[in-house]
Amino acid sequence: MKKDLPRLAAFLQLLPQNHRAAFEFRNPSWFDDEVYGALRTAGAALCLSEREDNAPPPMVETAPWGYVRLRLESYSDEDLQQWGRKLAQCAWSETFVYFMHEPTAPAYAHTLMRVAA
Repeated sequence: MKKDLPRLAAFLQLLPQNHRAAFEFRNPSWFDDEVYGALRTAGAALCLSEREDNAPPPMVETAPWGYVRLRLESYSDEDLQQWGRKLAQCAWSETFVYFMHEPTAPAYAHTLMRVAA
């Protein structure tokens, strides 16, 4: 779905206070300052989703916490160290990171927690 700012704004108004809503957009038209501003005003996170079929969206902090989806099938230690450095530079009070449903995901999460600490 292409960017529809009025629809997003109307939906954001329906969210309860103290929500933890994260938005993962897949159409590039959503990645602009108007959308970031709407998310920021609502305290909603822009989900950073890394996928093999797409370049990840920019890392824009729109909420006090972050949600990252690392969905590649494999990550080297260097890849995870780079992600750890990127995440450490964010001002988020909490960061939620999701790895794809692979048997290697727990080890990746453990490595990322170690290098990001």
